[in-house]
Amino acid sequence: WLDQWERVHLGDPKKRIKPKHEPQNPSARAALLSGPPGIGKSTMAALLCEQRGFEVVEYNASDTRSKKSIEGGLADALGCGSLFGKKGGQRRRRCVIMDEVDGLSASDRGGSAALIKLIKTTATPIICICNDRQSPKVKSLANHCYDLRCKRPMKQIVAKRLVAVAAAEGLTLEQNAAELLVDSCGNDIRQCLNALQMWTQSNASGKATYGDMKGRISAISKDEMQRASTFDAAKMILSDHQRKSHIDRVEAFFHDYTAMPLMVQQSYIQAAMNAKEGGKPLSQLGKLERISEAAERLSDVDLIDRRIRQDQDWSLLPLQASTTVGVGATVGGFCMNPQFSQWFGKNSTTQKNRRQCADLSYRLGHRVSAGREAVRRDYLGPLLRHVSAPLLGGDASGTIERLDAYGLSRDDLMETLPDLELHDKDKPKLFASLDAKAKSAFTRAYNSVGHSAQGLQPASMVVKKKRKKSSTDNMQVDDDDYVSEEDEEEVDVSQLFAKKKRKAPSKKPAARKKKK
Repeated sequence: WLDQWERVHLGDPKKRIKPKHEPQNPSARAALLSGPPGIGKSTMAALLCEQRGFEVVEYNASDTRSKKSIEGGLADALGCGSLFGKKGGQRRRRCVIMDEVDGLSASDRGGSAALIKLIKTTATPIICICNDRQSPKVKSLANHCYDLRCKRPMKQIVAKRLVAVAAAEGLTLEQNAAELLVDSCGNDIRQCLNALQMWTQSNASGKATYGDMKGRISAISKDEMQRASTFDAAKMILSDHQRKSHIDRVEAFFHDYTAMPLMVQQSYIQAAMNAKEGGKPLSQLGKLERISEAAERLSDVDLIDRRIRQDQDWSLLPLQASTTVGVGATVGGFCMNPQFSQWFGKNSTTQKNRRQCADLSYRLGHRVSAGREAVRRDYLGPLLRHVSAPLLGGDASGTIERLDAYGLSRDDLMETLPDLELHDKDKPKLFASLDAKAKSAFTRAYNSVGHSAQGLQPASMVVKKKRKKSSTDNMQVDDDDYVSEEDEEEVDVSQLFAKKKRKAPSKKPAARKKKK
């Protein structure tokens, strides 16, 4: 990607190379290098740029990366080549490395949007580096970058390299001791090197055996919860109630205390179905009893969470943690693959349906006298069948007339009403028998004519555009006046008042002349 960058994005457009279409987007002007911390992403990017003859300009978390600074300093760096040194008789090219793009803080407001804007027109390759590929700050940036993902190296490979580095520095490191060190650090190369440096400073023997490493591993190992994901934390609560202490499982709860109760609620039944007692599977009655007791504990968790959120009583958070951990101890089973909570998707769908029902009840107010719940329960089904009957019979114009009569649109007919209708799931959908040609013909017929927004106001208050001229002073009525049959006399009275107000300024100059 870096070697072909200039031939793809610079020069005559007719002579440019077109990379093959791939999901990683290799034709992008920037690359996104993502992966866990400590595996050498920044070092690898800098060495590759140096090897290819590029001068590296690096921006990291210690630099100000706001919209103003990026549009100012970075834009200048992207529009010119290197001014320092030549390589092979040619001026060195420049490559910009944006490190830790997932760590843009509040002080870097607008920095991500400004970076995306520069990527679209840059004449210099840009390499963005991040740790969390799923961060919301990175999602929009990833759509404009060549997506490169790095994984943690294998334990044996890192251990072998550590032995070679230690030998070069005068330290004798055993292979099994190196593997123990790598395993305790989570395959973090940077932390392994720092641990070996600390070892040489405190141990003058110049030798690191497996026994010595095992005795001091607790002082240099990485915290296990820092490497765990939300799914690992949920697994620890539901499955490791015997191997892990209560304190360890409470720490797993605080890995993400907002989502952890929902994760446990999603998978506690699966854990209870795998419960054993005395090395034998638990009976069905025993499983049901454990599920019932765990459900009561989850109800307590929900009540505590409501007190915390509504009353802002955060002192109850440790109690919520202990109660959630108690769910795993109650079921006494194991869940190897906890599922992500479906509550988020269900809640989003519920909120969407509520908004759509409220919108429909508002627009149907001039035809239907019912609230949001009654509209969905009693009206939507008959209304959908009434409006779609002409279309199913081949009369598209009849359906269009009925849609205009109720203030509905084509999207309401095809999407909103079928989604909100309460019907039997086994029953086929209403428009299943309608072929694609009939739908296309209906869409063309609907778009060929205009539609009044009768759902926004009663039928007696339709906007009438009129231009009236008075015989006295040629006064004109505004085009946007709402005129109804019942209120015509009131409009005329308001026009009389308007005439009087416009004539009033003519008396003021005469009064001033008398004073003079």
